[in-house]
Amino acid sequence: MKQTAELTALTGELGYDADRIVLVACSKRKRYIEPVSMRPAQDLYSASPLFARAMSVALKIAPQTNVFILSTQYDLVRYNQPLPYYDMSLDDIPAKRGISIGQWGQLILDELSQHCDPTSTEVVILASRRISDALTQGSPLRLGNAVTPLSGLDIIAVCKKLK
Repeated sequence: MKQTAELTALTGELGYDADRIVLVACSKRKRYIEPVSMRPAQDLYSASPLFARAMSVALKIAPQTNVFILSTQYDLVRYNQPLPYYDMSLDDIPAKRGISIGQWGQLILDELSQHCDPTSTEVVILASRRISDALTQGSPLRLGNAVTPLSGLDIIAVCKKLK
């Protein structure tokens, strides 16, 4: 993938850290292949250019074992965890799962605490403001060292930054 100056600046600004955790937002757009079968998470979401760019950044700033995907259906997902195709976006969480987006954020943090101490581990969130807010605001379990380089941006601005 050809990197732009902004993408290079973002990866250079953060640098590589073997202890860092990176959370990448899933995408509404998913790769659908007949027949529907299980496939690694990074392949399922690869239909989205935005996801592909965010994942490119994630793999340059942390080891693959520390890169997780924030799934609206399955919560915290490992980079290569097999998943079936599903159709759900952030806006669908309340209706399809019966929980608020804030409660979904708490589920993510609860699962993250099984992999690290979220109060002391640096956690980079490569997601829009709405997702970053769900993970950093109003939750009893707090991220002590969250880095949210895209959180001040709406989804259009995120797309431009990772272009």
